[in-house]
Amino acid sequence: MFLGTSWYSADPSADATITVSQASYERTRAHIAEAVRRGIPVRAAIVEVTPGQDIARAAAELRRLGVTDIRIRPL
Repeated sequence: MFLGTSWYSADPSADATITVSQASYERTRAHIAEAVRRGIPVRAAIVEVTPGQDIARAAAELRRLGVTDIRIRPL
């Protein structure tokens, strides 16, 4: 079993622009952190939606949270 999720940005305001939700970033980040804390493997896809989205920074944030299965979905 694993948790699969999409991740858009390490910047909450950029995430809100993409998801059209001010709460999306914090909720997704909290759920990822909780899954990792519980030992549930997390598979995250960084979905490139806008140019200049800083995919490298988004991946680095996921690694800091403990995610090791990171996939990039380009435009």
